[in-house]
Amino acid sequence: TPDFAFDEGLFRDEIRALFGTQNAGAEVFVGVFLLPFMMLGIGNMLFIAILDRQREFGMLRAIGTLRRQITWSVVLESLILVAVACVIAIPAALLSIETMLFERIVAADVRPDVFLIARSVVLILIVAGIAAYLPARRAGRLNILEALRYE
Repeated sequence: TPDFAFDEGLFRDEIRALFGTQNAGAEVFVGVFLLPFMMLGIGNMLFIAILDRQREFGMLRAIGTLRRQITWSVVLESLILVAVACVIAIPAALLSIETMLFERIVAADVRPDVFLIARSVVLILIVAGIAAYLPARRAGRLNILEALRYE
């Protein structure tokens, strides 16, 4: 006979504590580890996009678009992209949680916390705006002649 006895009630209590709404471990993980990587990813994506669209920005500057208008249009574009990604990703994640059937498997209540989701979306949009600002500012400061010669 084994030296330990499996206590199903204790196991379910531990799972409830792990996935319960009082546990802020997931929020801390997102804040500390994932958001800097998200900033680097968005910044890198926009930097490459700005290099590819350098001629377009040069033409916009040549017809009289202000530097700040180009900067804010790039920032707004990135915020719209991130907002659309959130609109697609959050329901997909919630559906995948339901398909895993945690409630049936471990009898844990895993209802989504709407306040936590809203707070996370706002935080992600703020981080995306910050990450987009530096590449967008670079797009606004392009030299018109160099940008038009860029291939």
